[in-house]
Amino acid sequence: MLRSKLDGLPEALAHELRGETWTQLSEGFNRSFLALHLAAELYTARVALLLALDLGWEGNLRAGTTAEELLRDLPDQCRIPVQWMLGFIASQGLLETRDGLVRLVGEPQTDLAELRAFAEVECPGQTATFDLLDRVRTVIPPFFTQGKPGEPLLFDLATFPLWLTYFRNDNPIYRPNNLLSLMALRDRLPEQARVLEIGAGSGSFLRFLHEDGKAKGYLSRIRHYHFTDVAITFLRRA
Repeated sequence: MLRSKLDGLPEALAHELRGETWTQLSEGFNRSFLALHLAAELYTARVALLLALDLGWEGNLRAGTTAEELLRDLPDQCRIPVQWMLGFIASQGLLETRDGLVRLVGEPQTDLAELRAFAEVECPGQTATFDLLDRVRTVIPPFFTQGKPGEPLLFDLATFPLWLTYFRNDNPIYRPNNLLSLMALRDRLPEQARVLEIGAGSGSFLRFLHEDGKAKGYLSRIRHYHFTDVAITFLRRA
């Protein structure tokens, strides 16, 4: 299924976005990115469904349920995640939607190994996204079952290195986030520019900007660079 979606997609994208724009975009929006994007999207849906089963929702899902019904026994903080989970899982064809209910029918396809195998063929060694999703499934249940805050669960000492591996410019599925921002910034930099980055994360964009700006000679146009983040852990890293 993923192979049929991928075949011809890079060529179609190149045809649609011809010229200088595509020349720049093609660095990030290549076959490796597209393959990982397709695999990661489905992997995320399957992990979300497995998490729902881990949380004991199978009976409700088999009978047909809504986010509101599931939320009756959950902390208020779960509202947005539960609504997103059900909608996303259904959008990927793993749940049926009918008469305002979502329903789990038959034996769901939750094989993660086949998606990893597909990604390994197309982009060997790039497992950061999958490793992070697996870890999140392991650590996040107390958010739902005990009302614990999400940030300490997601950024504990064992999980944080996985975030740093994901937020790297050599991760093909993440690189386009920084590439698009770089393209928007570098051609609009006046002399003595003051740049504000909101949500700097672990500093991967600043690293990307520094390397590209130094190589292409525009870094000297930046007089001040300010970066922010709401997560202290990331801010210290950046």
